[in-house]
Amino acid sequence: MKVALLHYWLTNIRGGEKVFLELCEMFPDADIFTHVISPGIREKYFSGRRIHTSFISKLPYAEKLYKNYMPLMFRAAQSWDLGRYNLIVSSESGPVKNIRKPEGARHICYCHTPARYIWDMFDEYYVHVPLYKKPVIQSLKNRLRKWDLDSAGTVDFFIANSEHVRERIRRIYNRDAQVIYPPVDTEFFNGEAKAEKSDYYLWVGELVRYKRPDIAIEAFNINGKKLIIAGGGEEYKNLKKAAGANISFIGRVDNV
Repeated sequence: MKVALLHYWLTNIRGGEKVFLELCEMFPDADIFTHVISPGIREKYFSGRRIHTSFISKLPYAEKLYKNYMPLMFRAAQSWDLGRYNLIVSSESGPVKNIRKPEGARHICYCHTPARYIWDMFDEYYVHVPLYKKPVIQSLKNRLRKWDLDSAGTVDFFIANSEHVRERIRRIYNRDAQVIYPPVDTEFFNGEAKAEKSDYYLWVGELVRYKRPDIAIEAFNINGKKLIIAGGGEEYKNLKKAAGANISFIGRVDNV
């Protein structure tokens, strides 16, 4: 059986990418398709794998500005030639499932969530869009939603990572899904890796608005206690400017 594994972009390793790495381990001979991959990620995690990128990777500064090209990604996914694959597994919360599915192939989508910036959190994202981009984003809203709904039609079977996401898939795509919880390194969290307690608090995660790291910044600006923030993202610079001297940023870190 020829297997293709699809993930929207591989520019860093976060929750969705860790699930994708498990899929890659399950299918060691599968080919990988993604819109853009950074050289460091390719070398560290996908060395020796056959990786196909879309034309998005050839656009200016794609490794950093890939999210700006998101409206083009629906069309870009259709440019992949998947004709020789029997099984297609997409890892999705961005536009990668809008493929031209070969006749006779099965497409299974592991859905981390229907794209927040198109659906449930559109208004929240829109508020923070620069003024000069607002007319374009507003004009694309309905088109992006239609493309996303159409892309769900390529999926034979949805897998959700939680009951909450299953409900969102049902509400947005009008499709049911089987819940398969994502893999968790339980040894990492059960105390196997013990550390001495210290006089600081730790915040770990992607520094994006919807995760609300600004609330942690505000709280520790008030209480004056030491906070260490691990993670990167689009809000890194803004948060660092807003943080007091008791808050330090260490960027992206590995698990150990």
